[in-house]
Amino acid sequence: MRLWLISYDMSDDRQRRAMEKLLYGFGEKVNFTVFECALRAEQFKRLWQAMTELIDPATDSLRAYPICIWCEERVRFQGRGRKPGLPIDWIL
Repeated sequence: MRLWLISYDMSDDRQRRAMEKLLYGFGEKVNFTVFECALRAEQFKRLWQAMTELIDPATDSLRAYPICIWCEERVRFQGRGRKPGLPIDWIL
């Protein structure tokens, strides 16, 4: 299991809503077009494939940043929402 920070910038409103709906099934929305997702390798692979099918590479941007467990401990958090990270019961 790894924590991923996924962001997207899409010009088409319909496609942007489809991306948001897709990502809600995998993680938590932390900003307008930014999600944190705790995923297994095979989940990320399937999600990445589905996300790339929603974007237009000529006008849109899609990024996924892996956050290692050591870096995750150093994430700074302030304001609404919950502290990012893997749920406690997922950490062995």
